[in-house]
Amino acid sequence: MRGTRGLFKRTPGPGPLAKLKDVGFPMRRTRFLAAAVNRDTVVWTGPASPDLLAKEFLGTFGQAPMMEADDFLNLDTEEQHNVLLSEIAANRGLFCPPSVLRSIPLDQLLCPSKQRHVANYRAIFGTTHKVGARGSFVVDLSQNPKERPRCGAWFPTLTCTSNLYSMSGKDFFTNAELDFAMGFPSISLPQVQQYACVVPEALQVHRRDRATYVKLIGNGMHVGSLFAWFGYVFAHCVRRYDIERVILALPLPFDETQEVEDDF
Repeated sequence: MRGTRGLFKRTPGPGPLAKLKDVGFPMRRTRFLAAAVNRDTVVWTGPASPDLLAKEFLGTFGQAPMMEADDFLNLDTEEQHNVLLSEIAANRGLFCPPSVLRSIPLDQLLCPSKQRHVANYRAIFGTTHKVGARGSFVVDLSQNPKERPRCGAWFPTLTCTSNLYSMSGKDFFTNAELDFAMGFPSISLPQVQQYACVVPEALQVHRRDRATYVKLIGNGMHVGSLFAWFGYVFAHCVRRYDIERVILALPLPFDETQEVEDDF
């Protein structure tokens, strides 16, 4: 767009990065947060360099995570957990009531490659330091832990193929639970009703089937982190018109020949 210049020059080195672990959410994801300001119409009043900006931003919003992934497990209804379990079992040709599926070993609900991943993750679970302080250990069954171990007390980065399972809680996360962890008001709790009622149905992606949902949520950005950044940027932008119309009282020129009355 004509007249739009980047807030930061393209210089080598780290930019204004903020990791989700730095803003208090139990989600692993490094994002490059930047903004473009139209200097013809807007004045930027914040820090002038990426490093100073990142320091101030994290000084305002930065906080170590106090929650773990298992804090979001089983927040959804039992009905939705049964729906997800039935979808997973149907992919293996198992069409049984949820009560029966609950008694079937996890390995039998998965394809051969994921069965191997489960076995490897179980071995890691017993020896790793990645288990949370409260025992949370969540894994991505779509990844081979011998090549890329995506596991720990926090949620790994959600991709378009992620299949997250809590080894500690022994259950899968429903769509709504993953959405809730990403900052969406998808769980029917009294504290979030005022926000859930204003979200259009088209944006309630957790209501989609699992295959569609993972494509929509994959590589998504956390709502809280994103809007913290938006709020920070907007708080440091002032319209040039508002500044230019401010009239400051200027001192009169000093006349050396004029006598000054002495009150003393």
